[in-house]
Amino acid sequence: MLLLKNGKIATGNELQQLDVLIDGKNIVKIAPSIDNSSAKVVDLQGKLIAPGLIDVHVHLREPGHTRKETIATGTEAAARGGYTTIAAMPNTSPVPDSLEHVTLIEGLIEKDAKIRVLPYASITINEAGKDLIDLESVAATTIIGYTDDG
Repeated sequence: MLLLKNGKIATGNELQQLDVLIDGKNIVKIAPSIDNSSAKVVDLQGKLIAPGLIDVHVHLREPGHTRKETIATGTEAAARGGYTTIAAMPNTSPVPDSLEHVTLIEGLIEKDAKIRVLPYASITINEAGKDLIDLESVAATTIIGYTDDG
C-alpha cells in the first residue's frame, strides 16, 4: 500500500489538498485525510497529483539522428515531466515508410523506451509528399497513424 499525503488534486475548477491511498495499481481511497499505518507514506506537500499525461507529437529522432535525441533520452525526459505515453513523429532515418522500417523502430522502442511510445508511420515514401506508402502493410503494427509531419 502507498499513501500519498498532502497532494493537490484538480477537482472541478479548484485545487484541493487531498490524500490518495493506492493498493498495487488501484486507487483505494481519496479523502482530505487518510490514516493507514501499514502503508508507505510519501509527503507531496506543494505537489500536484494528476493522471499520466499524453503528448501526441514528439520527435525522438532515433534511428538516424541520435545527436538530436534518442528514444531513451526522450522518453526519460517525458517521464520526468509526468508523461506516461507519447506519440513519435516519423522524422527518423530510415523513415518508417515500410513494414521493415516500422518493425526496426518498434524494436528500438521496445528495447529503450522508459514509457509507452506510439509511433507514427510516414504517409508518403521517405516523407517526400509524393507517393503513398503501402498503408496496408504497416496497418497491423503498433503505429497509431500516418503523417509526413509538416
